[in-house]
Amino acid sequence: MDRILENKIVGISISESSDLKRLGFGHMHLQDTMVEFARHLFALGAQVAYGGDVRYDPEFNFATILFDLVETYNNEYSEKTGKILNFICYPLYETLDPSIRAELKNKVQWIEVKPPVDLIITEPFSDTQSCLTTESYYIWSRCLSAMRFNMNEEVNARIILGGKTANYKGKYPGIVEEAYLALKSGKPTYLLGAYGGASLAIIKALKGEFPEELTEEYQFKNENYKSLYSHYNSKHVDDQINYTTITEFFQSVGVSGLSKLNGLSEENNLILFDTTDISEMIRIVVKGLNKK
Repeated sequence: MDRILENKIVGISISESSDLKRLGFGHMHLQDTMVEFARHLFALGAQVAYGGDVRYDPEFNFATILFDLVETYNNEYSEKTGKILNFICYPLYETLDPSIRAELKNKVQWIEVKPPVDLIITEPFSDTQSCLTTESYYIWSRCLSAMRFNMNEEVNARIILGGKTANYKGKYPGIVEEAYLALKSGKPTYLLGAYGGASLAIIKALKGEFPEELTEEYQFKNENYKSLYSHYNSKHVDDQINYTTITEFFQSVGVSGLSKLNGLSEENNLILFDTTDISEMIRIVVKGLNKK
């Protein structure tokens, strides 16, 4: 297979979607799609980037799946793939077990993203605190945003599928924030809607719709998030969390703007929005990546 994507770094944005069961899928379908995408990207010479905690879910961890795939690929093919670029934010890189680092040293290049310089952390912040207080939630949101910004600066393109729309630690659902950064900076972005979740909400906005998931009313069902929203916006008058603004941004890009960025026709993008055929997804995305 020709290594047509040599020297390209492709970010994969993926997380669980609450829509899976409703759409007739399970976690395994999402996992299989990611594995097939990564396998083809490796074979075509691309390097894969992922932002996430290697420990957050020992039963179903996308990062671990990617790391294992690198080993499998290297054992099966004579050409070695590059390491996975794993972007990891504070405080996760400080609490990552050295044994995990040692175990994964041949598979992973850790990129540690420090907290924003203006963020005041008066006491050591542990990842086990999760979002127990509004301030810890705020620290998480700022650190995750810093990680996503840094990752966006490094990748050449981004593939987006699934994604939480609730019960997350960031200022926005992670995949929504990553899609916003990618599109705002002109990165080729490929959105797969088959598995619902945040990816489908973004697709709806690109089509000119007003998805419920991208509203304050929907997000405020989580009282902890509602507190974060007020706390965050009181500290960032010029950069507030605003779902109307982010929805209008996606609407302004539209399907035509997405096509200009990712090298695909509008027809091809519309297929990606709907298809459940993994081979078709990969064929269309690789077609766009090859043009970019």
